[in-house]
Order: sequence, then C-alpha cells, then structure tokens
Amino acid sequence: MPLTQHLALSDWASAIGSEHVVVDTAPLDLASSATYLTSNRVTAILRPADVDQVSECLKIAQRHRVPLYPISAGKNWGYGSRVPTSSQAAILDLARLNHIVDFSEALGTVTVEAGVTFAQLENFLEEQKSQRFMSAPGTTPAASPIGNALERGWGFGPYSDRFDFMCGMQVVLPDGEVVETGLERFPGSKSGKIFRWGVGPWFDGMFTQSNLGVVTRMTIFLAPKPTHFVSFLYRFNDVERLAPLMDNLRELKMRGILRTNFKVQNFYRKLMDRGAYPWEETGGKWCLSPEQEEARKREQAVGTWNGAGALYCWSKAQAAAEREMVEEALLPYVDHVLFLDQETLERKDELRDQVKEKTGYNLDSCLHRYYVNTRFIGVDKGLGVGGAYWRKRTGMPENPDLDKDRVGFIWVDPILPFLGSEVRQATDLAGSVQRKHGFDDNLGMNCVTERSIFMTAAIIYDRDVAGDDERALACAQDLTHTMMGAGYTLGRLTTFNMDVLSQAQAGSQKLQATIKAALDPGHILAPGRYEP
Repeated sequence: MPLTQHLALSDWASAIGSEHVVVDTAPLDLASSATYLTSNRVTAILRPADVDQVSECLKIAQRHRVPLYPISAGKNWGYGSRVPTSSQAAILDLARLNHIVDFSEALGTVTVEAGVTFAQLENFLEEQKSQRFMSAPGTTPAASPIGNALERGWGFGPYSDRFDFMCGMQVVLPDGEVVETGLERFPGSKSGKIFRWGVGPWFDGMFTQSNLGVVTRMTIFLAPKPTHFVSFLYRFNDVERLAPLMDNLRELKMRGILRTNFKVQNFYRKLMDRGAYPWEETGGKWCLSPEQEEARKREQAVGTWNGAGALYCWSKAQAAAEREMVEEALLPYVDHVLFLDQETLERKDELRDQVKEKTGYNLDSCLHRYYVNTRFIGVDKGLGVGGAYWRKRTGMPENPDLDKDRVGFIWVDPILPFLGSEVRQATDLAGSVQRKHGFDDNLGMNCVTERSIFMTAAIIYDRDVAGDDERALACAQDLTHTMMGAGYTLGRLTTFNMDVLSQAQAGSQKLQATIKAALDPGHILAPGRYEP
C-alpha cells in the first residue's frame, strides 16, 4: 500500500474512529464485486456519521490525493453496485447518515439523509399513519431514495420521475465545503422544503449523475393517497398491436389520466417474476422452445406483451369515468384486461372463478401484487428482487444480495420517444441484439413521462457459469452502441459504458471539464464517474 494511503487511513481513523475505517480483505472483496465482471478495487471503506465527518473525509482525501467513491446504500445493482469507476478508490459509505430529519403531513414533504432506505421511509410513513406515500422504487427497498434520485432513477405513483419531486440539497463539495442548494441556502427559510428552484442559479442538477459533490440530505415530495384507487393489468400476443396501443397510452398520459409511471413488459421480462428458469425442462438450453413459451402463456397468464397501470381518483364517479377511458383505449388491442378496486377485493371469493375463466388471471395473486402490496401506492416489500435470480441455478436465498450471491445482471437503458412506431423499432432492435448473443430478449418500457419512455433491456445470467461474464459484457456493449447508433441515447450508464459520454458535443464536454477542474482540481472525487 502506498505511503499516501497509509497516511490517509491514519487521518480517517482519527476523524471518524478506527472502527469505521474498514480495511479487512473480505468486506473489501465484496465491495469490489458487482452483478457483472469488474476489475477496479476498493482500498478501504469509510463510514462517517454526519455531514461534518463527510467533510473531513474529503479534506483528508484531497490532502493525500487518495480517490474517494461515495455511495448511499450501495445497491446500484445492474449498473455497478458499489464498485468505483477508477482503478482504485476508497468508498465513502453514507449508510450511517440515516436520519429522517423533517416531515410535514400537510405539505407532503419529508427530508432525509443519504443513508435512509426506501424500506425505512415506507415504515416511517406507516408509523405516522400518513395519508401521503412515497414513490416506491423499481429496485430493492434496501436502496436509498437519495441515491436513486441522484442517478435520475424512477419509481411508481404520480411522482414517479423522482428527481422532479425533490428540492433543497445539502452537498459536500470535493474540497470539504458544505453548501445548501435552492432556498435552503437562506438560514431560517420557510420556503426551502417546498420550492424546487430557489432564486438565482439552480445547482441541484449538477450533482446528479456526476462526480461534483456528495449529497448528504434532500427533501422529497410525497403524493396524497387516493380515496378511490384502481389498478389494472392486461396482456396481448399479437406484436402488431404494440405500436397503436402505445400511441393510445401516450394520449392517456398526455391527458393526465395515467399519472403514474406504468410498465409495458415483454414475455421474458414478465416470466422472470414467476419463478426460476426451468433448466431441467429445457434440457439446459438457454431459451424456451416456441411450444414451451405457448404453454407458459396459457398456464401463467403471460402474453407476448403485458402491461399494468393505476388510476388515482377522489370519487366513485371519477373512478368510473377514468376506467371507461382506459377501457376504450385498451380493448381494441389487448386480449385480456382486469381492473382491480376495493369492490373487487371485497368480492374476491365470489369473483375468483369468474375472473379465472374470463381472463386466465389468478385473482388472489393479482390483488396481492397490483392492489394491496403494490408499488403504485408506495408499498414495496421486495417483491421485485426475485426476478434477478431468474437464471441463478441455486435459486434466491432468504436474504438476497445480488453481489454476494453472484447474480449476473446488467441494465442497458435507452430513452425512446413515446411514439408507437419508435417503440416497435427499438424493441425489435434491442431484442435482436440480445438473441444474437444467446440471451433472451428481456425488455420493458417504463412510461415515466408524457413524451419519453425509459426502456430497460436486462441481461440476466449466473456469474458462476464459466464464460457467461464475458458473453454478457459483450452483449451489453453491443446493445449500448447499437441503440446509441440508432439515436436512442442511454438514460443511465453502467461503470463500463461511461465511454459513451465521449460522443457528446464538444462544448458540453468542455463545460463539464471546466466545472470539474474548478471544484476538484485533484480529481479526487469519483474519477471517471459520468464524465468522458
């Protein structure tokens, strides 16, 4: 270990306590592991307790020129987990900054530190018997709302475009200076937790998908719980219906009828939530035969394409009217549709057989996943994590950890125009690349905004199978460059495909480099993260 690192470790131990400076081999090896092959190494893990200790850790890193890589919960699965983007770095783990520091039921705001998890926030709101709800994540509930917002991730509910519904950051700059953004920079401001933009230059966006500062606190907006909640799911097998259906869904989104992010998922994306891959039945073959696909479509009520959505209403009349509009948009293009509401829940015993016969859906399962324990109203009990173990031959353990369990998982996330023709072209293109490399075409569309779709192409495999790491990375790189070449620019990047930023316009690259050089001349904070 270089002398500078030894000196930094000694100073960090004095600043935050030696018990919070981790240098043991086993935790460093685990922190250097992701859901795909990585070569960069974690040299130490620092666990500061508060913003002052975070500031001191950065000052020490600058003094000794030791790179630091900040994480919130370290659950950036599919994008790199906790692994630094540079060859070696110490992790600045913010998990101990786990306080919910302010909450307003009336205004629907909650201020949290970076180490607060979705599960912690959900439990807090339940304890408060709050009539507000968080935007539940598309990842594990052990992830951080701040971490996800800074990646510009999305969730579910009316506030699903997460970064659009936050304000007032506390940020530690690379030199250790602590700054407040928005109106929080004015001491005693009553406006800091309710108004995004502040006054004067707005800096918040600089600290998302960047290496310009460490965000330690943020205020999140919460949505009101509807008095009349309706969810629905549907499926269809004719791929020619995909484009016109997406155009109809766009119009419902434009008109404010569909206010949540809603999903449209293909066969393999949907199937991976229904249990482990049937290796024995397929004789070890990677993909199901056409006959096996058809059998599963019938047995498990899965279509070539599948969708789900929700309505947030304040009267029975509003719910009936909005449901009618959704039915009108869906019915020409779907084979089966099922609406779920309070009446369905109360009458489930008498409706169960009727629903099964008419739609093929298991009513109890649908109510559990899409109405009672649904992300659409801020409930997240980890139901989505199991799908990541789709290809893992040992199955999912009681306490899943994708890095520790050597689950192979890579996301490639192009942004599509919300046009049916573009969706059809992009899904055909992405699926062909996945199949070319021997993977199933595992695709989903997250309809987060009225004009754009966050498409997720998943490459799922078992890291314990020799050669599959290399095959998966080759597929991901091919998929990245193919989609970028077709004009579908990625919305989030993994630690291995940040080179696509070198394709950005020269002026924007210069601006980014100029800001980085001004704030972090030693290039100590997360070098290589979201920069050319």
